[in-house]
Amino acid sequence: MVLTEEDKKDVQKENNEGQDESRRNFLKTLFAAGAIATIGGLGSVGRYLTPQVTWAKAWPVLKLVPLSSINQVNIDKPTTFNYPLINQPNYLLKLGIKAKLGIGPDGDIVAFSQICQHLGCYWKPYQGGSHPICTAAGNYTYPTPFGFCCCHGSHYDLTNGGALLENDFQTPAPLPLPQVILDVDSSGNIIVKGMTPPNIYGFGPTPRLPASANPKDIPNVTQAELLEYDTFNGTLVDENTINVQPG
Repeated sequence: MVLTEEDKKDVQKENNEGQDESRRNFLKTLFAAGAIATIGGLGSVGRYLTPQVTWAKAWPVLKLVPLSSINQVNIDKPTTFNYPLINQPNYLLKLGIKAKLGIGPDGDIVAFSQICQHLGCYWKPYQGGSHPICTAAGNYTYPTPFGFCCCHGSHYDLTNGGALLENDFQTPAPLPLPQVILDVDSSGNIIVKGMTPPNIYGFGPTPRLPASANPKDIPNVTQAELLEYDTFNGTLVDENTINVQPG
């Protein structure tokens, strides 16, 4: 059979349409595969960028030092240690005067977070009647052991659970110091076993717990909430990382 020119054109048109359809199908398949790969890649990136929210199930209970080794007032050269996370420093102090939550024969051994509740500087402990040597202190003093932060002048009563002091000038810190809960084990060692509210400055999600800005009206915070905020996405200390350093 001899094809006319018109027939030839029809055959060529059908061949072209078939090729176009094949090309379209190929491109659709290629696009779909690319989209799947892209979505999978974004999922991987999303998993990488999304923070893994974790916190401790319980406070670490760890040994600090033998009680017998704290036999004199050491407030000028305090022992330091990390707790409950490896980047949360604390002071262990023998005040020489009975204190709230104090342990030992004289009830004067206490521990507090070293991080100031104002903007996260490190405050220092002082003997009662002494004067911190820094511009922020001026002539500040207090009759019993106190903590003073030379960054901005926050000051704390170490005999009263780290409460804010406002006798001579107003302290900029909005909340008292978190106090470390101490005990003595059956072997005569000082151990750490928790923290009191408020939470440690700079840790946990926003807003900080407790939410109150009034230090005289700290809301009741459950131990579960406090534990969550103080150990939020951090590395818990153990016997190797608590890093007890005598003064």
